[in-house]
Amino acid sequence: MNRRFLGAALLCTVLLSVSGVAVTEPVSREKQQVQAVLDDSAAGWRGRDIARFIAIYERGADTVYVSHDTVTSGFDAIRAVYAERFHSTAGDMGTLSVRMLSFRVLDHDHASVLGQYRLVRSNSPDATGITSLLFHRGKSGWHIIADHTD
Repeated sequence: MNRRFLGAALLCTVLLSVSGVAVTEPVSREKQQVQAVLDDSAAGWRGRDIARFIAIYERGADTVYVSHDTVTSGFDAIRAVYAERFHSTAGDMGTLSVRMLSFRVLDHDHASVLGQYRLVRSNSPDATGITSLLFHRGKSGWHIIADHTD
C-alpha cells in the first residue's frame, strides 16, 4: 500500500510539473521575515519616512551600498545618500516594491536575496532593476549589510 501511495504521489508531481502548475515548497520563516523587512522599508519610501526606509540597513561602519559605479560605506553615509534623494524628489516618491527572484539562507545569521525592484511613480516613468542584498540577523532582526543595486 505504501508503494501505491508513493507511486501516486510521484505521478501527481510529474503531471503537475508537465502541466505547468508549479509545485511550491513551503516558504521559510526566514524568507517571510526578510520580506516583511523589505515591505516595511518600501512603506517608508512611499511615506517619505527616511528613518523607516533606512532602518533596513545595519547600523555599522562596514555596511556597504553599491550603485552603478559608486561604493558607499557605513550606515551614516548610506543614510546621507538617501537623504539627498528624499530631499531632491518633489512630490510623490512613488510605490517601491522588491520581488524576490531568489532567497538563500547562508547560515544561521546570514541570507542572500536576489531581487527585482520596481518604483512606480505618477510624475515620471517607472524604474526597475536588479538588486543583490546580503542580510545579517542580529538581536533586532534582519538588516542589510551589503546592497548592490543596479
